[in-house]
Amino acid sequence: MKDSIRLDEAKLAVAIRELYPEAYKAIESLKAEQQLMAAEPGTKEQIEAREMALRATYADDYQDRNKERNEASHLEEDAYRKLATVDVAQANALGAAERNRLPDGELKDWIRFDEAKFTAASCELNSEADKAKAIESGVEQRMAVEQETKKRTAPRR
Repeated sequence: MKDSIRLDEAKLAVAIRELYPEAYKAIESLKAEQQLMAAEPGTKEQIEAREMALRATYADDYQDRNKERNEASHLEEDAYRKLATVDVAQANALGAAERNRLPDGELKDWIRFDEAKFTAASCELNSEADKAKAIESGVEQRMAVEQETKKRTAPRR
């Protein structure tokens, strides 16, 4: 059931993107800009960590070298943590931003579908469930007919 709902949502998203490409280009552009701004601190720390590690390789004193390598390692871990946080936060925020960006009336207008197309799509997506329902109703009908037949053929006292 969840898979068919996800598939419905994916088909809906594709249909909306095809119908309104300019609106989605603007949304994608905004997403990219937000991701770039959010990833900037982590990227800068990553560059700084690599520079520290490079300086550490040229340090004369082994204690200084080890200290700088450790600092570089911690800084790089922080950078990766920040970048991973950006990925998760962006995934959540971008979905919300996309929903908030579109006015409700406009979104409703975009989502209006022809009933026949929707029925055809749902039959296509839920064909297994429809088959199971058809089999179940067929079994129920057969049982009802058998009971009716037994009532008619049962000896009367």
